[in-house]
Amino acid sequence: MNLKKAKKFLEEKWYNICYIWIYWSQNYWLDINSKKYQSDVDYKAVCVPTLRDLVDNSKPISKSYEFEWWLIDIKDIRVWTETLVKCNPAYVETLYTPHCWYSEEYKLIINKRDNLINEMWVFLLKACYGMILEKVKAFSHPYPSIKDKIDKFWYDPKQLHHIVRLCLLMNNFVDKWEFIMLNTENENEFLIDIKLWKYNLDEAISLREHYLELSKNIRDKYKIEPNFKTKKEIIQLSKDLIYNRIVNKIMDN
Repeated sequence: MNLKKAKKFLEEKWYNICYIWIYWSQNYWLDINSKKYQSDVDYKAVCVPTLRDLVDNSKPISKSYEFEWWLIDIKDIRVWTETLVKCNPAYVETLYTPHCWYSEEYKLIINKRDNLINEMWVFLLKACYGMILEKVKAFSHPYPSIKDKIDKFWYDPKQLHHIVRLCLLMNNFVDKWEFIMLNTENENEFLIDIKLWKYNLDEAISLREHYLELSKNIRDKYKIEPNFKTKKEIIQLSKDLIYNRIVNKIMDN
């Protein structure tokens, strides 16, 4: 995991990077590196548009690059921020990961993370449940990317792993009212066992139904009118970041 190298790779392509991080399993201590299973090391990055991009009304950047053996996804901060404040857990975790590099301007956005969650947590729970439904649909569906697993195990253990992990995230959140990325040692051991196909189809279906019901109950139980104060502040901070980068670039020239 080499964030500096990944950042340099993007900057050599003339991207103005303000944030870059490792995505998914490493953030939860659920990455596996063995002969039987090899976790991906994917990167995501946020870039700042140039003055020319804005004058030309260019389409916000959203691209992927092969980097060494893995991928880097890069997105324009204008699109990124609008999605972030919707509180999809896959985006919220980027504010909490230790595996990242960020500019001083972007740090102002990270510093708003707890306020955002405290005001918008109802959207976080809804988004988690929505993702669980997607994973339930993919559980045994022979999509081309997972057909080999379906043929071998009759279900995709990775989809079950996500169902359980997202439900645990919901449950831990309403228990402590904090966004907790890292599970307990026992929970992590359980999740890794799922990824390594320790459960047969009947056991997997039982786990799927249990955590689907639990997540639905959590979503239905906790409902409150959201507060959009921090959401607006984060969007404004992203606009300020763009403005300051452009002004500093002009002054340097």
